[in-house]
Amino acid sequence: MTAPEHYGSSLAYVLARGKFALLRRMLRPLCRWKPLENPRPGYSIVIGVPWALWDLIDIPLLSLRRAHRHRCHEIILAVDTTQHELELRFGTLAVASKVKSYADLRLRLMFYTPAQLRRTRRIGWNWVDCWLTWCMGVAGARTRHVLLHDFDAVVLDPGFLEHHYQTALSTGSAFVGIQRDLRHQGQQHPDLLMTAELMLDAQALRSRFHAVDLFNAVRRHNGLRLQYDILRDVQMRMPDSARTLHEIRGEQIVHPSQVVSQWRGLQQSADPFRPRGYSPLFVIPYFRQVSGDSLGMRAITDALLRGERIITIEGGQLDVSQLDHAGCDWIAKQIERLDGYFVGTRTPQVQQYCSAIRSIAPEEPVAEITVVPRAPAQRQR
Repeated sequence: MTAPEHYGSSLAYVLARGKFALLRRMLRPLCRWKPLENPRPGYSIVIGVPWALWDLIDIPLLSLRRAHRHRCHEIILAVDTTQHELELRFGTLAVASKVKSYADLRLRLMFYTPAQLRRTRRIGWNWVDCWLTWCMGVAGARTRHVLLHDFDAVVLDPGFLEHHYQTALSTGSAFVGIQRDLRHQGQQHPDLLMTAELMLDAQALRSRFHAVDLFNAVRRHNGLRLQYDILRDVQMRMPDSARTLHEIRGEQIVHPSQVVSQWRGLQQSADPFRPRGYSPLFVIPYFRQVSGDSLGMRAITDALLRGERIITIEGGQLDVSQLDHAGCDWIAKQIERLDGYFVGTRTPQVQQYCSAIRSIAPEEPVAEITVVPRAPAQRQR
């Protein structure tokens, strides 16, 4: 089945092309790189860090600490603000202490310059920060292979990283991903890859493309008017053999997805934030409990069990009235899986929290059908 085109009219397509052309002109000077020469062995991990959630940096780092990473050269934390702003908010000593506590991971922090900060704040779009932090990491990487590790992803399988890297080595692919992008399914073969846990050949990218080429693009393909999100367009501009899908099982990685984008939507909304179907925001109070703060999770549990449909979460108002059973059940299962990983069992408090989440939109019981037997037909005399 082929995914439909993304723009229903020529006018919408032309306007989108103009919008993204302007954005690319604004973004081009923010990140530049040179070809990577004499790369060091192994791979680097790049985490784009939303600076306002710095106090949750333990979540990705704790799982990476547990993972096998024998050939990992370093972990780059690309923070979407300046060092001054981060330390002003969280404290210079606290930031330094946090980095020191993970010395075994060989962390390297990269920050926005004042010029990058001004331009990104002026644009005010989450995709820009996502693109720029990843490009900063690719530009600063000293190894040929770079793994883009999402801030809200937790690697449960300790052998995943090394196996992922070995797949890149054995296939020679420039892109090794774990998930197809269904927005482009069937529009090209093989399908394009999502950025989740995407392993890149930084040497190939830096020799063939500019950093801005990794940003979103709008263009026609096979007569369809399409928008390509971050890193999709450069995948299209390389041979099909440059992409390899390394499919994984659900128990290998927990990736709630859209945690950061919905968190920002919550913070920026003047009215209660109302996601539809699914909201990963419920994973943040659980993450905070792992870091030692369980007050938020307890308050949300109580509010949901009282039947409240507008609750306080992360300092904002979340309207849960449009969430459905499938979405609530899925995020509850991810939290339960995380609890088994971090704690070793499902704790009573987390079980109650997940039950409260499921109570938002309980599964409707299947109606029973009563079969009334027909009376036997009488013979006519």
